[in-house]
Amino acid sequence: EYRPADIVALQALNRGEADPAQQKQVIDFVIRLSRNDGALYFPGETGRRDTDYALGRLFVGETIVSLLGINLSKLRSVPSEQP
Repeated sequence: EYRPADIVALQALNRGEADPAQQKQVIDFVIRLSRNDGALYFPGETGRRDTDYALGRLFVGETIVSLLGINLSKLRSVPSEQP
């Protein structure tokens, strides 16, 4: 589910013009999209596909939340891999 303000913020971010509030709104929107109602296992004929899909969505959201919590001072002390 999305609101018009989510779309405006997402498009502003894509153009490189999002203000700080819009940037936060986009992160919140992406996390909201990647979560579900708590169901991670779906039985039945299409259950495996639905379960895999739900777990994939959850992985995206949890990865973003995890990266947002990283202590950057510790991260910067690790040599980076640059192409």
